[in-house]
Amino acid sequence: PPAPQPMGRRGSASGWLVLLLALLAVSLVPSCSAAEVKTSPTEWSLHLPLPNGVTGAESLAFDARGQGPYTGVSDGRVLKWGGSSVGWTTFAHHANYRKFPMCTVPVAPSEETESLCGRPLGLAFHRKSGDLYIADAYKGLMRVGPDGGEAEVLVASRSTSSTASTSTRPPAMFTSPTAA
Repeated sequence: PPAPQPMGRRGSASGWLVLLLALLAVSLVPSCSAAEVKTSPTEWSLHLPLPNGVTGAESLAFDARGQGPYTGVSDGRVLKWGGSSVGWTTFAHHANYRKFPMCTVPVAPSEETESLCGRPLGLAFHRKSGDLYIADAYKGLMRVGPDGGEAEVLVASRSTSSTASTSTRPPAMFTSPTAA
């Protein structure tokens, strides 16, 4: 094989030209610095402790009237905040919630009773009807009216029986939480 030839002036000049073009291209690209984020003082923040014996909140929602927040907790209920004078109240629960004493009176850690009592993980209000849709890890997709109470199972989870109503279809709000 032929011996390598030393780079002449021509090869050196083309190398410098490539380097110069690369530096020029980099200098023309806009800077990727982070935008300044304005923060607000925390003097107006409010800590809302949950009732004893439950954990959460996995999801928070406010209804169209601006009431709430509403949140699902580890004993299967959806709670509503009624202000500092009222505190948390039960807004919704699944059909069998009151039939199981271990759901209403904590006798074991809620992590041990979730499969029986339910575990609401996601909440979303339908803006027009005021209905609250609840995604429960064990009970499935449920709906309760704007006044709360017993939630209707629309689609049962795989861990429950298939006796839930599947004829009722939830509105298109699940593709857009702000659907009117």
